[in-house]
Amino acid sequence: MSILTQIANSIAIPVATEPPKPKNLQDVYDDANVAGRDDEARATKRVADYFAAPLASFEADVEWFDQMFPLAHRMVQVPGRERSFWKSRNGYNKWRNKVRRRIEHSNGAVAAEKERKARQDGWALLNELLHTLSHNGGPIHGGEAGAVVAFADWARKSAIEPGELDCEAIALILDRAPSDNIRRKHLRALEVLKRYQCIRSIAAHLPDELDINRARRRFENALPPHLDIWIDEVLEIGRLKNAKYDRTTDKHSDAWQPTTVGTYRSALRSYVWSASRERGGQIDLDTLTDFSELFTEDTAWVVAANWNNRSEMPDGLNPRSAYDYFGHVMTVLDRNEMDPSSLAKVREDCEFLVEGKQRADEMSPKTVQFCRPLINIPQRRRSFLTQHFAYRDRADDILATDKMLTASQLREVRMFGTCAAFAAIELCGAPNRVTNVLQLRHRGPTSNLFLPTGHADHYEIALNRKEMKVRKGKPVPRQKIRRNALEGAQTLDWYIKTIRPLFPYGNAQWCAGIDQPFESLRFGKMQDLLQRSESPHLFVALQSAGHLSKSVFYEYLCEASEAIGMPMTPHNFRHGVASIMLRRSLANIGRVATLLNNSPSVVEKFYAWINEAIVIEEVQDEIMDEAFG
Repeated sequence: MSILTQIANSIAIPVATEPPKPKNLQDVYDDANVAGRDDEARATKRVADYFAAPLASFEADVEWFDQMFPLAHRMVQVPGRERSFWKSRNGYNKWRNKVRRRIEHSNGAVAAEKERKARQDGWALLNELLHTLSHNGGPIHGGEAGAVVAFADWARKSAIEPGELDCEAIALILDRAPSDNIRRKHLRALEVLKRYQCIRSIAAHLPDELDINRARRRFENALPPHLDIWIDEVLEIGRLKNAKYDRTTDKHSDAWQPTTVGTYRSALRSYVWSASRERGGQIDLDTLTDFSELFTEDTAWVVAANWNNRSEMPDGLNPRSAYDYFGHVMTVLDRNEMDPSSLAKVREDCEFLVEGKQRADEMSPKTVQFCRPLINIPQRRRSFLTQHFAYRDRADDILATDKMLTASQLREVRMFGTCAAFAAIELCGAPNRVTNVLQLRHRGPTSNLFLPTGHADHYEIALNRKEMKVRKGKPVPRQKIRRNALEGAQTLDWYIKTIRPLFPYGNAQWCAGIDQPFESLRFGKMQDLLQRSESPHLFVALQSAGHLSKSVFYEYLCEASEAIGMPMTPHNFRHGVASIMLRRSLANIGRVATLLNNSPSVVEKFYAWINEAIVIEEVQDEIMDEAFG
C-alpha cells in the first residue's frame, strides 16, 4: 500500500521512534546536582579536569570508566600519579567508587539491579536457603552466602537459573565478567555451591554436577591433574639429566636449581595451556594421552600465534619472554629424549619470536626509559643515588609520634625502612640480584652478611658462586658497605635497630615470649607461635622466620619509590648504577662488569644505547666547532 493510498484511507502512518540517546558524563553531573548530591557532582567534574575536556565528550559507560580508572591496590596503579592528580591511593579509590556509583544511578543500572534482586525465581529460593544455613551456627559462612548472592545477580543478567549451570552457562557468565577480579569472585561463588552440593536441599536447586574447571581454564592457567603430574615427571628427569650423584651427601651435583625448575615449569605450563581448545588451540587436555601431540609443528604455530595475540594484554608475554619460553620447553624436551626440532623450526620462522631473539641482545625499552633521565638530568641522578635517605626520612616521620601506630602506619614504616636498607645495599655495596639481597643472613652459621666488629666498622657481604650465578673458576669478590657520606653502613645500623624489630620474627623480645614488646604498636595475631626463634635473615617475612618474599618487596618498592617521586622496580638498581657509571666514562665498562659480575661484552651489548648517545653528542660538538671555530 502506497503512502498516498494510506492518506486517502485516513490510515495513520507509524512514526519511527528513535532509541534513547545514551547519557554522557554531563548528564551524570546534572543528575547529581538535581539529586542534591553536590559531593558526587564535584567528583564527576574531576573527570573533565583529568582529561582537560568537557564532560559531554564522555559517555556514561561503566566499562569505559573501569578501563580508564581501575581499582588501585598500589599507588603505582593510580592513573595520573606522575602529575600527582590524586594525593593518595585511598583518596583515588574513594573518588572512583563515588563517580562509578553515580554513573550507575544515571544510566539505570542501580534500578535494574534492584529489579533483579526483587525477582521471585530459582535464585531467590536458593539465596534464602543459604541465608538460613548461614545463621545460628549453620554450616555455611555468611561471606560464602554473600558471594552467591552477588553471583546470582550476574547470572540473572544472562537469564540463567541455578538449575541451568552447565559448562556452557558457566563459561558464558565468566566470559561476560567485566574484569579478572569479578571473574575470580564468580569462581569463588561457584566453588561455594559445589562445596555445599552435598546438602540435599541445596543440591535440589543445582544440576547434578557443577563442572567449574573446564570453564575456568579459558581464564586461568589451570591444567588437568594428569598433565600436572606429567609436567612434574619430565621436569624431574630434566633436573637430574647429566647430574652426578654424590653418595656422601645424598645429592646430585650440577642438577637444576629450584629456581631453574620453576622457570621451566612456568614455560611448559604456559605452552601446554596455550595449545588447549580453551585458548583457541586444537588439543583437548582432558582426554590427551599422547603428549607428543603437544609438540608438533602445527601446535607450536598455534601457541606462538596465541602468545603474539595476547602480547599486549596485562598477562601476556612480550616477544623476548616468548622466545625464552620456547627455548625452555625445547630444553626440557631434549633432556627427556623428545624431539624439539618442530619447536626449533617455528622459533626460527615466526616473526614474533624472531623479534624476541633480537630483543634478547638489547635492553628493554622500559629500562631505557628509566635510565635515560639518570644520565641526562643531574637532579634525577642525585635523587636515585640518595634515595635511601628519603626512605629513612619517611619512616622516621611516621615513628615520630607518641600515639599508637595504626595497621596502615605500621605497614608504611616497614615498607620505607625495608626499602631504605635494600637501597643502601644496592647503592653503597653493589647492585646485587633481588633474591640475593632478600636472602642475606646476618645470624647463624650460614651467615653471608657480616656486621661491624672491633676495628672493622663496615658491613661485608660474602655471596657464593651458586648464589651469584657465576661460572666455575671465577672468583666472587666480597662487597664492603662502608661508613662514608652516602651512609650505607649507617642506614643498615638504623634498620637493624629501628625497623627490623617491627617484624615479629626480627624482634628478640617477641621471640623470647613477650607478646607485645612495644607500647606504640601491636603485632596482632601471629603464626608459628610455638617456634619463636629469631630469623637469621636481615629482611624478615611478615608472618614467619623466613626471608621477605619477592612479591611483598616488589609491592613495597613500587609504592615507596612512587611516594618519593622515583617510580622504579628492584631491577632498576642494577641498570641505573651501570648507566650512571658508563655515562661518566665508557672506560668504566670493565669496572661495571666487575660490579655487576658480568662480562665486559655483556655490559657493552646491553648498554650500547649510552655509547650511541655519547657519539651523537660528540659529533654535534664537532659540527658546532666547525661552524664557529
